[in-house]
Formats: sequence, C-alpha cells, structure tokens
Amino acid sequence: MAASGLVGTASEANARKAVTRILKRAEKKAADASPPAEEKPDERPVVNVRKGMGHESVSGALDAMRTDPGLYQRQRALVFVAGSDDAETGAAAGTPVIREMGLASLWERTSRAIRWMAFDERKGCDVPTNPPKDVLSAILARGEYPGVRPLVGVIESPTLRPDGGLVFGHGYDVATHFLCCPSENFMPPVPEPTQEDGAAAFAELRHVFGEFEHVSESDRMVPIALLLTLLARPAIAGPVPCFVFDSSTRGGGKTLQADTAALIATGRVPPPENYPEAEDELEKRLGSIAMSAPAFIKWDNLSGGKFGAAPIDGVTTAQDTYAFRILGQTARVELPWRTVQAATGNNVQLCADMPRRALVCRVVPSVENPETIAHEHEDLLGWCRAERVRLVRAGLTVLRAWYVAGRPILCPSWRGGFERWSEIIPNAIAFAGGADVLACRATVKGEEEPEKVALGMVLEGLARMDPIGRGLTSREILELLYTKDRLRGEAGPDGYEAMREGVEQLVTTRQGTMPNVKAFGEKLRFHGKDRVIGGRRLFGSGAHGKVTRWVSVSLATSAAGGTSEGPEGPHG
Repeated sequence: MAASGLVGTASEANARKAVTRILKRAEKKAADASPPAEEKPDERPVVNVRKGMGHESVSGALDAMRTDPGLYQRQRALVFVAGSDDAETGAAAGTPVIREMGLASLWERTSRAIRWMAFDERKGCDVPTNPPKDVLSAILARGEYPGVRPLVGVIESPTLRPDGGLVFGHGYDVATHFLCCPSENFMPPVPEPTQEDGAAAFAELRHVFGEFEHVSESDRMVPIALLLTLLARPAIAGPVPCFVFDSSTRGGGKTLQADTAALIATGRVPPPENYPEAEDELEKRLGSIAMSAPAFIKWDNLSGGKFGAAPIDGVTTAQDTYAFRILGQTARVELPWRTVQAATGNNVQLCADMPRRALVCRVVPSVENPETIAHEHEDLLGWCRAERVRLVRAGLTVLRAWYVAGRPILCPSWRGGFERWSEIIPNAIAFAGGADVLACRATVKGEEEPEKVALGMVLEGLARMDPIGRGLTSREILELLYTKDRLRGEAGPDGYEAMREGVEQLVTTRQGTMPNVKAFGEKLRFHGKDRVIGGRRLFGSGAHGKVTRWVSVSLATSAAGGTSEGPEGPHG
C-alpha cells in the first residue's frame, strides 16, 4: 500500500509539470503572434563622440544644454538650484539655494538630457555611450555659456521688478534674472492700490511688530523695512544696509523680529549664524554664503556685542560682486552678493565702517524679565506662518501703492551706496503713513565709529606727548606709553590712560605686553593718516619704504598761522 501511494504521488507531480510546459508554450506562441509594442522614440538631442573632434562634442553638448530648464550660469560657472539641507549654505533646510555644477552632477545631467553616441569599429556603426569626462571637464572650464540663462538669486514669494511691476508666477524672470519659487499660492495678483490701500496694508504690518518695546516709532519701522527689502530685493540695484536688532537685555525680542520678517518673506525661520571674530575666517564664511546665495542670513547673538570688520563691511556695500577668499582655494573668487543681512545682540557695538552701513532697531524692555510679558500673539511665528499669504500681499501693496502714485520722494537719500534702496523702501513706508526709518541709521543715532573714537584718543595724546611736533615713530610712541615698569604693573597714572585705551582698541593686546608695533603702525597708516578727528589731523613724514614719523596737528593752530607741518611732517 505504501509503495502504491508513492507511485501515485510521483505521477501527479509529473502530470502538473507537463501541464505547466504546455501552458508556457502556448503563452510564447501567442506572444510571438502578437504585434511588437511600439517603442517611444528617443527625442533627446544626439551628440557624437569622435577621436580628434573633441571640440565638436563640446559645442554639440553646449547647444543641447541650452534647452535644459534647470540649468543656469552665474559668474562664469554653470549652476543649478537645489533645496538646502546643509548648514554650510547658511540657509534653513528646504531653502532653494544655488549650487555650482561639478563633474559628477554634470555627468548625470547630460546623460539624462543628451543621447551620446560613439562609433563602434567592430559593429561598424554608432552605439550609445556614457558622457566622456574629458568633454565635461572642458565644458566646466570653458567659463562662457552663450544662451544659458544668467541667475542672480532665488526668491520664494512674489516680488517687485525695477519698473514697479510684480512677479507672481513660478519660474525664471527674464527682467530680473531671479528664479521665482513661491512656496505658497499668493494669487490673485495685487491690483493697482491707492494710497489708502497702502496705508491699510501698512497697518497690518505694523500690527505684527506693535508689541515690541521699541525706543521710538522709527525703530519700529526697521523690521518692516527688512521685510519690504526681502520682498523687493530684485528691484533694488546695488547694496542694501545691514539690519541690526539691538536690545538692552535678553528676552527683548531682537531675534524674534528678524525671524518674523524672514518667515513672512521666505516661509521659514533662518538658522542662526555664528559671527566669526577672526577676519580671515569671516571672509571664508562669507565666501561660502555667496556661493549658495541665500536670500537672507542672520548673525545671531553677537559674541561680545561687537559687529563689523573689513570683509563684512565690504560685502554690505558691494555694488554687484565681491572678491572672496574661498576655503581650499588660494586665489580670490569674484561672486555676486545679493543676500540681505541682519544681526542681533545685546548692546551691540558697531565696529570698523559698520556704523555707516547699518540700520539699528533698539528695544528697551520696561520690566526685568521681558519674556514673561503676555502678548496678543503668544506664538508670533506660528501666527505669521498661518497669515503669511495675507502679510506678503500687504507688503507688496505698500510697495506697489508708492509706485502707482509716481514714486514720491518723502525721505532724504542715503548717500554712500544705498541710494537705490533709500529711494524705494523708506519712501514706500512714509507714503503709507509710517515714520522715517532713516532716523535709525547708526550715524544719525549718534553711534560713532569705535575706530574713529580710538584714533581721536591717540591724536589727542600724541599732541601732548610731542608738543613741538618733531614727530615720533610707531615704536617710539609705544615705548613711551608702555615702559617696563608699567608692563610689570608698578607705574602709576601718567595722564596717558585714554591714549593707551585708544591704542588697545585699535590693536588687540594681551595684558602685560606692549601692542604689536607693526599692527599699530598699519592702523595709523591705513586708517588715520591725513584724517581729521576732533579738530586734529594725523600727518606722517618719511619717504616710501622708510620709517614714518607721526605728528598730531591742530587745524585751528594751522589756520591761525602757527605751527604747520604739512603733509610731509615737521622735517619734510
């Protein structure tokens, strides 16, 4: 019985296999009898690769790449736009940023957009091949890309054109060379608004920042000016000022104001940027930011409260481009700079030339713990996120109403590079009923340049140290100020305490050591020579390449016909 059962099982298995073979033969026969499926034609442009004809392959690839909707050129380099997920870009996650095309990304892009063909001698015909890396390298090194669209920046909300028109759509704007990537539906377009419409829209924006304890109504205009600057950046040729949010204490809302303006304009809160104290590090950081070109960056909670140095002064007033020292590269790289900057801190001290480049919004809370104050919108950022479309449209209405009215000039111009910005933003605010935001310029507020104050101390002390005007070298000045007993802490007051304070503000000095002679001399030569401060002028004598002798001359004495050393000093 057992043997019979096994035989039966084997027979059934063989029968199932036979049936399976019959079915497969039937399926194959049916497939062979049916007409072949039509293949979709490959409509990609063809680029042939031939030995000795590499230039033709380069030209053919460039011709094909001109139609790539995601490819642009920026400062002699091919670039594309990608979402940011890297802190090195200086932008929040998801922010569209500009990235330079590398060999690997160009290989992928051209393999998808172009049908590369190479001649196969064995087959005697052209066959598909991968993009040749030598051709791609030549394209990247070319630096000239006729027909490829230039890209200045990326914006995430409707924006203003230089002619006063508005850009509401999604895509590349030929007039401004900006790529518009609205992160929400802002339609329909803003109609032609009247001054009353602009005033009503301005009231909506003022309400957003109405509960911060600003020291004046003009200070309350600064975050509104920041928001309008972000919305109108493509229409503003040249530089825009740096927006500084300053508070007397923690919890006053300095960072929240900058974040709120950025959230309305871009749809996200910017990540905090650490402000490097070393100038070379700051320049490299600015270079990496310029390469990705985010719309906005925020230098948050300034360490030590000091803000300003040559690199950041330079980019803030850069008309079109700035030459950066890029990390990992020896030569400077010239890049466009269109990023709007803000800085936040407690009792911020503006250094170098920043006082002439900044709008300062000062907040002075009236209570010891301002973070405990109840506000109408406890979650201001969350409320603005929900109301973002309405608030963006309000900002555009304020700007557009001023243009429709014929661009009336109600505020003075900010000379020194910000003329175009000061024509648009302060006047649009004033036309809508706001206060004059230009009253918040640091220099108007009476914030003198720390470097100027320090040089004034040095000039005043030098006049007493060298009363007959024979002239002293940088080393002689420092050796008189920093005697050995003073460095040991054994000397008493000598009347030159203010002069020493000025020297130490100009040159970083460790306690118990004399300031660096070379650094002090360079400060006098590049920042003080022939400069008038406090009724005195610093003259430096000595031919080129020789030791300079410094003299502090009173302009009143010179005008009265007294001692006048002239540009070459007392021994010229």
